[in-house]
Amino acid sequence: MTLKPKEARTLNVGTLVAESGGIELRFLSSDFRLEQAAITVDGKPIDVAQLRRGAASSAPSDQTRGRSETAPLRIDNLEVGPRMVEIAHPDYEPWRQAATVRDQETTLVNVKLEPKPGRLTVRADPSEIVLTVNGRAVRPEEIRNGEILLPAGESLELQAGARGYKTATRTLTLPANGADTWQVALEKLRGAEEGQAWTVPDLNLEMAYIRPGTFTMGSENGDSDEKPLTRVTLTKGYWLGKTEVTQGQWEALMGSNPSNFKNSGRDAPVETISWDEAMQFCRKLTERERQAGRLPEGYEYTLPTEAQWEYACRAGTTGDYAGNLDAMAWYYQNGGSTTHPVGQKQANAWGLYDMHGNVWGWCRDWYGNYPGSSVRDPTGPSSGSFRVLRGGGWGSVAGYCRSAVRNWFDPGLRWSGLGFRLALAPQVSR
Repeated sequence: MTLKPKEARTLNVGTLVAESGGIELRFLSSDFRLEQAAITVDGKPIDVAQLRRGAASSAPSDQTRGRSETAPLRIDNLEVGPRMVEIAHPDYEPWRQAATVRDQETTLVNVKLEPKPGRLTVRADPSEIVLTVNGRAVRPEEIRNGEILLPAGESLELQAGARGYKTATRTLTLPANGADTWQVALEKLRGAEEGQAWTVPDLNLEMAYIRPGTFTMGSENGDSDEKPLTRVTLTKGYWLGKTEVTQGQWEALMGSNPSNFKNSGRDAPVETISWDEAMQFCRKLTERERQAGRLPEGYEYTLPTEAQWEYACRAGTTGDYAGNLDAMAWYYQNGGSTTHPVGQKQANAWGLYDMHGNVWGWCRDWYGNYPGSSVRDPTGPSSGSFRVLRGGGWGSVAGYCRSAVRNWFDPGLRWSGLGFRLALAPQVSR
């Protein structure tokens, strides 16, 4: 427009529109009830019901990849400039973020609400348990009024355990600010029960129950240390390994394999074991099973006494052997100068294998003379220099595989023909 001197004109410019823009809220939280949210911009409430809804993104960005989204919300007609957006929700932690509104533009704001913790109540029988969540033990101070706060929206692996009971497990995902109850009755662990066979957990070590009884210990046909014949009464039952302890069982508990005949396989008897090392195995197993609540009261894992060994070897027989030696034993005539996997030969009448041959077995007793006459629950001399060996081995002639034969060795020495058989027997105080 060009104005002449002293000319006046009126110009109609229409209606001026204030600069304004919008904010789009994109929610990265799933399982989220938007109608319960209170949204404010610069402290002014926004009517959620009146907002425009968009579509959830079908091609998530790097920021949103792997997360579930609800449909976004558009807040339009906002003044340009810096704005503070706040969201309050009963199930989520308060959220606030600054956003800059630009004229005729929509500013994208990603909203990730942090869920409030869920509450879990555990009612357990027995009441004294150890609770772990994703492998972490819950501390007593974390439990308040019988409840524990746990992260919501996450998969939680729960375990409840107590000494002497099987561990119970549960997988749980708590909703935001949600609550759940775990009613758990723990199953009592089965331990060795009098009169019943027993298998040591994790070792697959089978044990036969040996009932109390009376037998004649020693032999008139043997060496001088097998006399005088002694009438022995064992007043308490005990368990004895159906086989010698194997290389695999030793390694599973002790973490190594000292055997000379490794080529015989993991099912062959462990050997090159001293008496001291055999007792270490017994003590370690005792402690483990005691902590698990599987030990009968007053019993321990140990080596059999000489009397317990011979009583079990004879299995009610009175001759030199508990049966046909060739059918029952790996020895000099058929052993091939090596050990063999346990349990391949014929068992005795009580289900025990390799009591004759394969490897000599350590006994708990010090080597000493028999008392003669009648005794109850003998445990051998109170001291000595050598520990007793029984049963003969792969290199023994037939006479050294007899039920009554005795041998002895320094408790700290090792030999490739020497292993042991595990007993679960009454504790003996020395």
